Amino acid sequence: DLVLPDACYLERLDPSPNNHIHHFPVGMGEWGWQIRQPAVSPLARMGHAMALDPTSIQVLLFGGMPLGGPVAGDTWTWDGTTWSQLAPLHAPSPRMDAAIATDLLRGRIVVYGGYDGTDLVDTAEWNGSDWRLLVTPVHPAVPVLPAMATGPGGRHVVLFGGEDDVGLAHAETWWHGQLAGTRTFGSGCGSPPLAL
Repeated sequence: DLVLPDACYLERLDPSPNNHIHHFPVGMGEWGWQIRQPAVSPLARMGHAMALDPTSIQVLLFGGMPLGGPVAGDTWTWDGTTWSQLAPLHAPSPRMDAAIATDLLRGRIVVYGGYDGTDLVDTAEWNGSDWRLLVTPVHPAVPVLPAMATGPGGRHVVLFGGEDDVGLAHAETWWHGQLAGTRTFGSGCGSPPLAL
């Protein structure tokens, strides 16, 4: 079981260039967005990926396209008050529009695909302190703008849809989890629902 502190937050970056954080407290009375103005924050950007890091219980931000470009490959954490830029030894190549989700069972964040001027079909994992590029002989062919989320029971991540290199939308369902001692993407039924 993952136990979150009482001060659990959901965050969203404002796409305007003012770098404000809108803060949504959970379980603290009324519900609503509250603007935050941290002293340090990532550059204003779009197409970045964010997920909860289960090892630190902080929000992890990766990549995106800062205003004025080029695509970024930086890694940041948000602790509910402060942004901190990390300097991991390894990192995925800079990209925007990647899919991201938390694998709660293994305490990892999974990033798939994205765009850097070309379509990317690689997979990387964040372990709380560093990135690792995974070798996945089978993977989704749809690299841009898929949606990805933690799977039922936190046992894996599920990816659905996305856009291919000619702009066509797809309805494939994939899951990423442990298969006979290896990490790889496994194909679903082509569209929801995915039998688990």
